Amino acid sequence: MKKCEYIEGCPIAKYFGDMGWRIFVRRYCKGDYEQCQRRELRQNGEPVPDHLFPWGSSPVSEDAR
Repeated sequence: MKKCEYIEGCPIAKYFGDMGWRIFVRRYCKGDYEQCQRRELRQNGEPVPDHLFPWGSSPVSEDAR
């Protein structure tokens, strides 16, 4: 099975419990990883915030940044 080349060390695992992380990995890292906003930014040489979810939102409010 193909998987995202950036799966190892992806910092957003800390925002998910074990079950949530497995679902997330199946959906984005080992599934439709071409749609991951984190991967897209990295592929374009842009900085990737640790708190950016693959669908483009963040668990951190704009005020807290």
